[in-house]
Amino acid sequence: MPVSREQRFYPGRPCPVCKGHDKKDRGEGTRCYGYLSTNGDYANCTNTDFAGSLAITGDTYGHRLKGDCRCGVRHDPLISDIPTVRSPKGEVEICYDYMDEDGKTLFQAVRLANPKSFRQRHIGDDGLWQWNMSGVRRILYKLPELIAADPATTVYVVEGEKDVNGLQSIGAVATTSPMGAMKWRDEFHEFFNGRSVVVIPDLDPPNVNKPAESYKGQKHALMVAESLSRHGITVRVLELPDLPPKGDVSDWLDAGGDFDQLEQLARNVVVYGPDNPYHPGGIAPGNSGIPLETSADGTYWASRENKHRDTATRFINQGLKADGRFLLADGRPYYFRGDTKTVFELDSLEMVLLLNRVYSINSTEAFFNYLVAEMKAETHVHGEKASVSSFSHYDPESNLMFLDLGNGRMLKLDGHLIEEVDNGTHGVLFTPTHSSEPWNYLPDWKHESESGGTLLGERMIRAVNFGASEDKAPSVADQQLLLLIWLLSIAFKSIQPTKPVAVTLGDRGSGKTSVFRQIGRMLYGPSFEVEGITRDGEDNFYVSITHSPFCAFDNVDQWIPWLEDAIARVATGMKINKRVLHTTNEMATYRPECFLAFTARTPRFRRDDVASRILTFRLDPIKDAIPENVLLRQVDEDRDKLMSEYAVMLNRVVATTDHKVTNTDLRLADFANIATRIGVALDHSEDVRRILSGLNTSQHIFATEESDLYAVLDLWVRQHIMFQEGPMHDPYPVPNDGRDITTEDLFRELDAVAYTNGFKWKVKNHLALGIQLGHMKEALSVYFKIDRPRTNTKKGWSFALNPEMEYESADLP
Repeated sequence: MPVSREQRFYPGRPCPVCKGHDKKDRGEGTRCYGYLSTNGDYANCTNTDFAGSLAITGDTYGHRLKGDCRCGVRHDPLISDIPTVRSPKGEVEICYDYMDEDGKTLFQAVRLANPKSFRQRHIGDDGLWQWNMSGVRRILYKLPELIAADPATTVYVVEGEKDVNGLQSIGAVATTSPMGAMKWRDEFHEFFNGRSVVVIPDLDPPNVNKPAESYKGQKHALMVAESLSRHGITVRVLELPDLPPKGDVSDWLDAGGDFDQLEQLARNVVVYGPDNPYHPGGIAPGNSGIPLETSADGTYWASRENKHRDTATRFINQGLKADGRFLLADGRPYYFRGDTKTVFELDSLEMVLLLNRVYSINSTEAFFNYLVAEMKAETHVHGEKASVSSFSHYDPESNLMFLDLGNGRMLKLDGHLIEEVDNGTHGVLFTPTHSSEPWNYLPDWKHESESGGTLLGERMIRAVNFGASEDKAPSVADQQLLLLIWLLSIAFKSIQPTKPVAVTLGDRGSGKTSVFRQIGRMLYGPSFEVEGITRDGEDNFYVSITHSPFCAFDNVDQWIPWLEDAIARVATGMKINKRVLHTTNEMATYRPECFLAFTARTPRFRRDDVASRILTFRLDPIKDAIPENVLLRQVDEDRDKLMSEYAVMLNRVVATTDHKVTNTDLRLADFANIATRIGVALDHSEDVRRILSGLNTSQHIFATEESDLYAVLDLWVRQHIMFQEGPMHDPYPVPNDGRDITTEDLFRELDAVAYTNGFKWKVKNHLALGIQLGHMKEALSVYFKIDRPRTNTKKGWSFALNPEMEYESADLP
């Protein structure tokens, strides 16, 4: 039977027997080429030293992972023996194991003291406790006992593991759902088929200050009863008598309650159903002071009638505040969910889904628009001021870098350690972009290659088919290093108010689009796509660049009137004001943090102030091209590895604080600053300084290489005129190279050169020529030594050829 890739041992999940995997160093006897059985009960290890008396099957030894193994070693350690990392604040007081149908512990509910709180944790692939529920199946507490119980026995569903244990101590069958009240899942009903169920709520009192907490235990009981009843299960809701405020099953047991009393109370309760509804706390919702109704799944929603609209809105806002908080960042309202540690805008799909799931409010209702408008107003007036980032955040004061993992968690990089923490730690909040997807950090991943390089360098940098044209671009190695620097600089967007614009230039088949498509897939996941751009697509362009830290646009070869202005605004970090759609004069203000990338054969955005912010990468046609779908699939499969290497590289940069900024006249001073720092971190500081010093040249080449003005001027400088001093002398040649000439004369002579050589000359007169030369003077200076002498009392021109520039090479690490 073939072994799937998921069964193999790798650095993040080594062999549980020998702790080896196929990435271990050769020749040390620590490698293991084994795999897990399909059901996970056996580890097929290739290491003979751990085999004991086991017989070899094929080329592996099958070790039993549950119970005693014939090798003489038990491989499933006690839960209490497993080490822990990244513990939350508080001392571990009590742990409750949640086991699946086979008795395997999937996670624990942990009660902490000093301060008191409840958290969940599970065992990660590294064998350490992970204080989250990422990727973990939710199950009922004491599930094996529930499954083993006589189907005729009544099952008691309560709120809390302590209550379950108390009921078990008196001989009852009991269970609870994980993570507290209102976390019941409809899928749990499958374990109660054919059984009789009694739900016992905690008796929470009304709470004027926190309406969401009013009758919370009773609401949870109603949620469970609705779920089970909907699937044909006989269910009763039993409120235990004589309980104190916030009383529960444990209080009742402490007061002397026993099994017989419990059974008698349960028999006296009518079966829950439409004819016998359960009113939380014995009070009908309409009389509780809050106009609540129950949805089909037992959750609560506020009445949408106009007479109750304001009360309902107030109730929902207070409920959302109880479970999270409203944030105001750069004038835009957000909501932070406390349970998932996620942040999203109030206008987002996530908010629509949240309101629908918790309060059964549909976005097509008029009440929904009213509610969201009120939430926005509340946020603008009373919302917590915050800074919300996407993808990455660097704080220069603390010298900490944060990378969003996309699952309510993030990486904290301090230059020494890389630590996984909750979103919101250190006040750093991340919100996902429209294309971002979660990824996992692999702390033990290390790419093994003969060159000793990284997988990121191999796939994203060296695989690019850079061209090495001597007169237009730096060397292949220099372009490779510049692309890596640009890729790392994206994470430092918070200290780059001005940002470089990356452009890949090449003919069809050069892979210029694939470069950015693969980079985007690495940074954000398989949903990332390179976008198109059109003359009437300005609004779409601004939507994209204001919602993502990195955008790439394909085949920008046509003339788009608004594009150069847009590029300049984004590259310089200018605020963008746009009218909100479907409004008269409501404006939205954005400060884009987007890194732009374009692909083109002959780009039409060569204006001097734009060209001076361009990083050009010139690509040659690929001879033996690998299908792009194969390359993208490789990126998707290895994204965790690539991003883990990316994080390690960034941590090296964070550790590099002592660096000298290159003295440069680049308009991209912010990029030059971080590029110099990256160069030090990568041990290529001299190469980076040389590349930066030559960047002006490549930018000027980019600005002029498709210019008719440059081409005509170049021909004119290399020609001679026939000059004659007087009537008795023969004419003799005078070079235009270095010649002083007025703008009027220059226009006439250039116009003649253009006509003679078939150029589509677009300069209409000497005034237009003077304006264009003024705009392009900086770019033309790479080819000519330009002076402005006085000629016939007017300021004229002088163009002299510069020697050709030569580029040195740097080897990419």
